[in-house]
Amino acid sequence: MNTKKAVPYLLLLPHAVFFGIFFIFPLFKSLYMSFTEWGLFQGMIRYVGLDNYARLFEFGGYRSQYFWSAIWVTVQFVLYSVPVLVSVSLALALILNNRKLKMKSFHLTAFFLPTALSVTVVAVMWRGILNVHSGLLNYLLGFF
Repeated sequence: MNTKKAVPYLLLLPHAVFFGIFFIFPLFKSLYMSFTEWGLFQGMIRYVGLDNYARLFEFGGYRSQYFWSAIWVTVQFVLYSVPVLVSVSLALALILNNRKLKMKSFHLTAFFLPTALSVTVVAVMWRGILNVHSGLLNYLLGFF
């Protein structure tokens, strides 16, 4: 494959890795966990197959008040949060995209500053923790 054909794939690679780590892996991990029984305090994991799903449809499973309460809370959360989040996001996007907005660069900077600043703060914190001379990690490793 020549380099001209490889460039689009290389540009998609970071997104594909991110998508795999934060979407595909948790999806399959939760599917695996649904076929196991986890002892919270014992720390043991036991494969139970479809027993968890069978228990859901056995006596008291889906008829349980806890099951339907959880479903109702989830439905309410979706019905209330999604329209509000979409409306607020769309309104902010329309406001920030307005050509007549005075001090547009200031507003855009103020809007995106928390996103950029949080990454910077975390980077500075890790630099302090991993500092060779006075970092917290070296201090803690000094006890061993």
